Amino acid sequence: MKKLLLSLSALLLMLGCSSKDMVTNKLQTMTFVGIDDPSYKIELSSDDEFETAYLRDNKGHRYVLKEAKSASGMRLANEKQGVEIMFKKGEGIVNFGAKDIFIEEK
Repeated sequence: MKKLLLSLSALLLMLGCSSKDMVTNKLQTMTFVGIDDPSYKIELSSDDEFETAYLRDNKGHRYVLKEAKSASGMRLANEKQGVEIMFKKGEGIVNFGAKDIFIEEK
């Protein structure tokens, strides 16, 4: 009886420890609008806590971004295409090469 209880306890302990590894990532989406042009919309989606993200705007542009170093807030960039988005506390800037667009979270 003791061996059965000991074996059962060990099995439950192993199952409890392995359940942490089976966490599924949930899709997170943030929507931004242009401060100067409220009709301009950007959607930023990620399923890995924004280590990578998909940026899509209402003009049909789509980009895959990766987390980049930032002194403060969140910064995601695609160096090859010259696109980056930086935001903190609901406000930010999206940059398409030489053009900055100021945005706020909707």
